[in-house]
Formats: sequence, C-alpha cells, structure tokens
Amino acid sequence: MAAAGPGVNVPVNNTGQIIRADVVTHHPGLTQLGMFSLWYRVSSVGGTGVLLGAVATMLDGVFAGLMKPILTANANYRGVQARVMIPKPASVPAYEAASAGAGTVAGDGMAPQVCGVISLYTNFAGRRYRGRRYIPFPSETDNGPAGLPSAAYLTALDSIKNAIVAIQGTGVAGNTVGLTPILWHRDTEGYTDLLGGQRKTGWGTQRRRGYFGRQNVQPF
Repeated sequence: MAAAGPGVNVPVNNTGQIIRADVVTHHPGLTQLGMFSLWYRVSSVGGTGVLLGAVATMLDGVFAGLMKPILTANANYRGVQARVMIPKPASVPAYEAASAGAGTVAGDGMAPQVCGVISLYTNFAGRRYRGRRYIPFPSETDNGPAGLPSAAYLTALDSIKNAIVAIQGTGVAGNTVGLTPILWHRDTEGYTDLLGGQRKTGWGTQRRRGYFGRQNVQPF
C-alpha cells in the first residue's frame, strides 16, 4: 500500500519546514486511540526534496516493527500520519498504513490508561526543555511481579526511544530530505533540537485513554 490522504503530494523541499508525525495505535475493544507525536525540522534537502507521503511511508517503516512487539495482541498498530505544520497554514495530512496489524504480545491488555514512558531532553535544563511520550496499550504479560515493566518490555521501549531521537531521512535519486527531531514549544511556536532520551522503569498513565475517556474515531 502506498501512502494516501489528501496531503500525500504536499512538497517537503525547504530547510526549516516543521513536520508533525503521529504514530497511531487503536484498541478496538475500547474504541480508544493511543497516539504519540514526533516533531521534526527539515534540516537538509537534496535536489527537489520529497513529498509528504514519502515521509509518512518512511516513518511507518521505522515504527511498525518497533510498536507491534510492545503492544498487547488486543490492540492494533495503525500507521503514521504526517503534516507540514510550518510554514502556516498547516497542511492536510498524509498517512501510511501499509504495515498495520495487531500487537504481538500475548495476554490481556493492561488498563488502557497505563503506558510506557519515555523522557526526552535537549541541551538545556528546565521543565520547558524536557518532554515525554506515553507509549500505549501494554500487555499484562509485560507487567512484572513487582508491578513494574518487564525486562523485555524495557528493551522494546528503549528501541522506540532510540528511534524517536534519531535523525531520519528519505528520498531517492538525489532528491532527499533529512529530518532532525525537535521538542516543539506550542506557546511560542518555536523548537529546540532533541539531544537524547531515557525510558522510564515504571508505568505511567494517560487518563484520556482510560475506560471513561472519550471514545475516538480512527484518523485513517
């Protein structure tokens, strides 16, 4: 399946463009989405650059193989949706669902608000320069006897952290882009480059994914 959506042919061809990409999962039994966002600045362009659909396809190829081994088999990895956020106005989305499929961890899912947690950091101190990502829908199989994530789960979480903070790139025949991961500051619409991250050794919670959270429509 090729990338789809109304933004599939939006050009990504200028340094300084800001891209938001959402990694999308879904728990059909609860009609709940689990999403986390990746933010990038276009840091290099070769030739005529690429299209937004190619960015969604590349990121789906990166995250599909990392997300399924951390998801309960009761939940599904859906794919990646991408938009160009800057310059304004934001573009319509492109999405890639070629690798959609069920999680591969057997056993019942934990309470849906329970998440793995990844902290993100930059070169600067202070709360403003730190971020978190909440990784959805773990299985009871990965809940250790002390109520903490299992060693296998933490290894999988570490792999997702490494992908989030990595510089990504895509393109063919000399038409390429490089994408540097950033921490986006919503209040000022500015950013700080990410320096690294750390997976947490305990569970976190995100209430809007809970049993009493609003039910969600899948974006694609």
